[in-house]
Amino acid sequence: MKENLFLMFVAVSTQIPLIIVGKPGTGKSLSSQLIYNAMRGEYSKDKFFRQFPQIMMTYFQGAESTNPDDIEKLFEIAENKLNYYKDKEEYKNKMPISMILFDELGLAEKSESNPLKVLHSKLEYSGSKEGVSFIGISNYSLDAAKVNRAMSLSVPNLEDKIDQLNSTTNSIVESISEELKDNKIFEILSRAYYEYKQKLKSIKELVALKQYNELVGGIDRNALFNEIKMKKEYKRILRKEKKIKEDFHSNRDLYQYIRGIASRVAKLGSFDDAEVKSIINNCIERNFGGIEYEIDIDLNLKLNEIKKNIDSLYEILKEKIEEKKKDKKTN
Repeated sequence: MKENLFLMFVAVSTQIPLIIVGKPGTGKSLSSQLIYNAMRGEYSKDKFFRQFPQIMMTYFQGAESTNPDDIEKLFEIAENKLNYYKDKEEYKNKMPISMILFDELGLAEKSESNPLKVLHSKLEYSGSKEGVSFIGISNYSLDAAKVNRAMSLSVPNLEDKIDQLNSTTNSIVESISEELKDNKIFEILSRAYYEYKQKLKSIKELVALKQYNELVGGIDRNALFNEIKMKKEYKRILRKEKKIKEDFHSNRDLYQYIRGIASRVAKLGSFDDAEVKSIINNCIERNFGGIEYEIDIDLNLKLNEIKKNIDSLYEILKEKIEEKKKDKKTN
């Protein structure tokens, strides 16, 4: 998130194009909204941002039906917004920033009309302080011809880093209830999600390996799987494998899942295992359903481990409720 915000701020302020690539749930769209809300010129809440011009955002949602004319019109709209203020005396020394936020660049790149080719000339950096700022967001890797014309940031996948998942989970829980911070239960829940995602990834690789084996007519027994992973044909098969939807659930599902459990558990007035397990199960179903292989991989297996740590949760909640009762009596 900090990297997203820092680069967006630099890109917007200097009119250097920026393209951010990362999986859903890595804070790309949220970062752009935070920058837009923060940079209100002299009306900014923060003193730091009052030193900079106000942002006027032009939003565009890419799709497989996007065509070159859509891109041309997009830049035309952004430039017209800028030209409107050029003739106004009060903005002579501090022109607003006209910013394009192009969401789903990856989908637009799949369009048969190749609309992103228009960006080649549009993204050329002139060094002028009165140009149009461009921020592109994509869930997929883009063609080098586009990326090389802009600053680019590849957001790392948090799903592969259990320590960062735990850190994020703790931050979410702490924002809801200080008493629940660092509770073992939430560490178990985030690890369950991590193991679930890793298992889906492994299943997808094995499905692709089977298809590769059928295509080449047998795999060399002496070849290591890591060697096969490097082969172009295997990578092509893996990329086209759609049966295993490993990205159907993403980090944002985890965040909502943890937030839902923490907020409901913090409000508990009774302390029985069944109620807490019911909350956890309900949140699993709400946030991790929707596909054929419903979430029974790893997550439900963790409930027994959660039960072992549930006593500490009860103690925290009991103390919290007792404090509230004392406060009411005192008042």
